[in-house]
Amino acid sequence: MKRLIIYLLALLTIAVSSVAHAAQVDSWDSYSDAACTVQCDDFNQYGNLVYMKATGLPVPDEEYEVRYYDAADELRQSETGIMSSNGELLSQILPSNFEGSAVAGKWYAELWNEPPATKPLATAKFNVQESAIPEFPTVASGIGVAVLCGVIFLWMRKRAK
Repeated sequence: MKRLIIYLLALLTIAVSSVAHAAQVDSWDSYSDAACTVQCDDFNQYGNLVYMKATGLPVPDEEYEVRYYDAADELRQSETGIMSSNGELLSQILPSNFEGSAVAGKWYAELWNEPPATKPLATAKFNVQESAIPEFPTVASGIGVAVLCGVIFLWMRKRAK
């Protein structure tokens, strides 16, 4: 009888432990504002920040990791040691930081336990359009246009003489 009780307690402990590890986040979404009130899945302007918010984390006040991937499944940003507060977690990424190297399309953000588990707690997808990560860096494009205008001006001035 004693062994039966011990076996049942062991099975109950294993069941509770596996349910706790299988717990998922209530929500993990992208937003267009810092207050995370306007849910948005489409980012199309240069300088748009993508704000991410998780709620209902299985272990509140713990450290988590957030990984951001572009449309080519290339890791673009990883933040470790992010603390949750009352079961909520906030993170952000600026896609224009990767202009000229990132691939536009469906990006995704993964939320992981620290230390990393075998699979993410949650994954959220959002669309980053080409206009948010232009092929040519803004500064280089501006310099190129200024030089071109100067050359045209000098050419026209020389022709007018």
